[in-house]
Amino acid sequence: EDDIVELIQGKLKRLHETGDLDSIKKKIQNEIVKGIREPDSIKGIGRTSTPRKFVFDPTIELNEDLKDNKGKIFAKAGSRYNPLDYINMTKPLIFIDGTDEDQVIWAKLKLIKHKYGKLILISGKPLKLQERLKRDVYFDQYGKITTKLGITQVPTIVYQEEGQKVLTVSEEIPEKLNDKEEIAI
Repeated sequence: EDDIVELIQGKLKRLHETGDLDSIKKKIQNEIVKGIREPDSIKGIGRTSTPRKFVFDPTIELNEDLKDNKGKIFAKAGSRYNPLDYINMTKPLIFIDGTDEDQVIWAKLKLIKHKYGKLILISGKPLKLQERLKRDVYFDQYGKITTKLGITQVPTIVYQEEGQKVLTVSEEIPEKLNDKEEIAI
């Protein structure tokens, strides 16, 4: 029976000899660059049609004991922890579809009010928008954040109200502006 490593090495050698290995590498590189420039849109999130505001409690309950490197238990199973008991969320999260110009303008207005807010796309080209807005733009890879927060519509802003131990999630309808030229974006 052939060794799997030898089979793979033989296949790679044949691909190299025929020149096919270079084209495979180039194709993979192009796919990676495309994924960075225009990540796959998050499915299941639409444009806000009915505004919705709700709270998200980030408290977690431990399923098992947590132990340090010496085996000593420092947190027991069943214990509940809320990160907002230890640190406040000082920067709102602003989620938009970067392909929707009304949402981009809505985000720009929110970022004027919340200078240090984090702009997170669920669709669009983050690097192009980052260049356009002259600020960092993030992408919710695989919908991890929106899923965790229960976001189903954008634009959305997520923030912590003073003294609260929950996050407010506000799915909003972007206002129609009569003169979009007023906002330099």
